[in-house]
Amino acid sequence: MPSPDIWTGPHFAGSDAGVLLLGESWPGATSLLSSYIPAWLAGAGDTTYTQITNGFLRSRRAKRLKSTARSIWDESAFLNFIPGSVGATIASRPTSKMYVAAAALLHSILPSLSPRGCIIIGFEQSDHSRAVVEIARIPYVVVPHPRSGVSADVYAYAWDCVHRIKR
Repeated sequence: MPSPDIWTGPHFAGSDAGVLLLGESWPGATSLLSSYIPAWLAGAGDTTYTQITNGFLRSRRAKRLKSTARSIWDESAFLNFIPGSVGATIASRPTSKMYVAAAALLHSILPSLSPRGCIIIGFEQSDHSRAVVEIARIPYVVVPHPRSGVSADVYAYAWDCVHRIKR
């Protein structure tokens, strides 16, 4: 299994937020998150990141702090649970072996990453990642993947909830 590719915002470790956004996987050719997320923040299109971030920006916390997409990502970490590509197209799905290996990898990463909370994006992968997050005693919220057509309010609520939970 490939090494994990983790985006860690410049204020993640020292912020009150310190939230890990745990995605599922990446279809097709992958890009390093350390270059992909800054490019997206600079205007490169990505529907998934945009939908998630727009939801977070609707939260009470984001409104109170006058957050921007950049400030949210600056205080967050992002990791796809399954490292590397799962296949050529969006229809490609992780295998059982990929999920088992990803759980072991996440277990090894969480102690050093030490997020204050976690938002697990996608119900299918949460069936495999949730127990690892629980064992690490990290508060979490599970939300549907944006492709499911979920309202941005679900992400707003998740962002508020994960910041209210004290670790």
